[in-house]
Amino acid sequence: MNYYKSWESFVSNIDVIPDKLDGEKLIHMVSALSCTRSERESLGRAAKEGDKTSLECFLNAYVPMIVGTMKKYEPRIGYSRDILMGCVEKLREKVVNSLYVDNLEYNTAHYVDWMVRNEVTKFIASQDKCPEEHLDDKKQNEPKVETIDELIEKISVSISDKDQAERIEKMLQACRNDRERQLLAFRFGLVDGVPKTLQETADKFGISRERARQIESMAIRRCVSHIRRRKSLADFLNE
Repeated sequence: MNYYKSWESFVSNIDVIPDKLDGEKLIHMVSALSCTRSERESLGRAAKEGDKTSLECFLNAYVPMIVGTMKKYEPRIGYSRDILMGCVEKLREKVVNSLYVDNLEYNTAHYVDWMVRNEVTKFIASQDKCPEEHLDDKKQNEPKVETIDELIEKISVSISDKDQAERIEKMLQACRNDRERQLLAFRFGLVDGVPKTLQETADKFGISRERARQIESMAIRRCVSHIRRRKSLADFLNE
């Protein structure tokens, strides 16, 4: 499968894409997202007004900047999937919290360079602490794959708090694939009744701690987004 066909295809398959990305294909793919400064300013104004499509286009317009900044560090660390997605997530958080700030485009563009440099520094530090292991060896230790129904059944056994159990069930349902579900199930103790730290989860699945955090954060964000959509629909139907 060609994961570099489009940004949408790349993101939807992110957890099966190798951590070391093909720089040439990556640069070519994200070039389709490029916008001029005036176009970004226009998208930013529309995003402030609540246009969700414009917000997504505004965020995507900075992905080529992120990749371009990563290119500076390519000789030392290559193009890392974890760094790229970590930057994309932090960019989203920054923009969503800054939508009503003046000079949104200017502030965001300057934030990108600092953010990538900071993520690269943390990545290098983590690599220095943890020698690289073969991913195939790590995957041998992953828990066996269980269906969503099997995992949901385990929630009532492992989690006594009703509200927490409901949140975990929604997060599992929000996962995009089986591996994300297995990771969260392991993280919340559905496998053996003992909740795990992010580092323990990362070690078990052969990924970085940052990638494990990203998967958990994205599942939470999808849950919140789903709840908001349902509320908006309910409000609309009750009008």
